[in-house]
Amino acid sequence: MNDQIDFHIPERHEFCSGYEIYNQRERRGPIWFDALEVINKNWGNASEMERGVSRIIRGWNRFYARYDKNAVIASIDRNIDSLSNLRDRGIETLTTLDSELLTTLFNDFLSSLKRLNDNRKSPVSVAKTLSLFAPAFLPIWDSNIAWKYNCFYIDGDSHIKYLKFCEKIKYSRKEFENLFRTATIVHFSRESTNTTIQSTQSTGFKGATGKKKRDRLLFEERIAEGMKACGKTSPSPIFFVDSGCK
Repeated sequence: MNDQIDFHIPERHEFCSGYEIYNQRERRGPIWFDALEVINKNWGNASEMERGVSRIIRGWNRFYARYDKNAVIASIDRNIDSLSNLRDRGIETLTTLDSELLTTLFNDFLSSLKRLNDNRKSPVSVAKTLSLFAPAFLPIWDSNIAWKYNCFYIDGDSHIKYLKFCEKIKYSRKEFENLFRTATIVHFSRESTNTTIQSTQSTGFKGATGKKKRDRLLFEERIAEGMKACGKTSPSPIFFVDSGCK
């Protein structure tokens, strides 16, 4: 196993079990699709894109929903060229050359998304926001996921731990490609709170392109929560299930 992977890689039956458990417990998945739709329809218009950010933070990290709207708009506007360059990249393309840019982006939004009443910053809000701008490149996390991936952060080092987390997701993707090379690619539908599965037979990671490729990283939390319920460490947010897990 790659040295980068110091967490449990689930077998197919574990993966499917975690997915089903999460479906039973979580009904907030469509919020991310709503937010992504706002972002995509208004790409380049920072004021309108901020509405998508607000949607995901209010829905998925509500205790940090009261931030300075104008500060977030400024962050989007300031970084729109960089975000555009990252928008359609996959995490498999991540290299050390990206570290400086990702650190800048992370810390910029960490500051602008801080809570107004006490100036407290939320690395969780940052990752959820960045996932909307580059869904197949910038993975979602929260404190529980960071802990399970041995990337738990404290004040001042969250950007370092997020970069470490991204590297682990990149390498775990390779493991999943090997485990599920002949699996069914699962595409998720925002129309159903129970996650409608539309599957296509594929080898490896072929077939997941464009919007579907950007969408698939939504379910980091969906699978991670399910795996936690099974007592296992959360897997990579590259979502494949065996064709028998329907």
